[in-house]
Amino acid sequence: MATENEILETKTLPMIAMRGIVLFPNMILHFDVGRKKSIAALEEVMKGDRTVFLSAQKNIEEDEIDAKGVNKVGVVAEVRQVLKSDEDTVRVLVEGKYRAKLVDVVSENPYFIVQVEEYPIKTIKPKKSILCAALMRTVKDLFNEYTYLVPKMPKEMVVKALTTDDPELLGEFLAGNLNIDPEGCFFAFSRSIFSVVFLFHGSAKQVSR
Repeated sequence: MATENEILETKTLPMIAMRGIVLFPNMILHFDVGRKKSIAALEEVMKGDRTVFLSAQKNIEEDEIDAKGVNKVGVVAEVRQVLKSDEDTVRVLVEGKYRAKLVDVVSENPYFIVQVEEYPIKTIKPKKSILCAALMRTVKDLFNEYTYLVPKMPKEMVVKALTTDDPELLGEFLAGNLNIDPEGCFFAFSRSIFSVVFLFHGSAKQVSR
């Protein structure tokens, strides 16, 4: 992970636009790939080190998009498994490695090739540690209440969220696993635990209605 004083490395990678879902660092996710452009990108990824840039598209109603239709902030991920789902679709298992930002579009055909650089969030300063701890307790308490409203939530997910001391991990874990629309999830990309409090308050109210 780069620090503020380090020069962030730029990589050139195939990109897949994700529709209706958001991947976070340290998160493992299954999703289906059906667009020809995305399948072509996936085939290229599997020939190399299996590294790909994943970012959510802005309008989930659009079937075919250009690079302007994809959010600039996404995640560099490793493709861990590819399974043929049916004649036109493949199911992919990916693991998010680190947050990255799209800085240039190299090509859009036959698939997206982009240049990205690591995009770490700002580290919470020590002088805010007391406030941060208090906010984390609030978020965990709210999440605990949320689990009673969603009884089918996996136990390992609940334990992981309630036991972590890392505010960044907690924020990304909740935003990535709760039933929040992609636009709401993006608050956690560039902000600290403060955003998660507002996101989570809103989610809990929606579920309880």
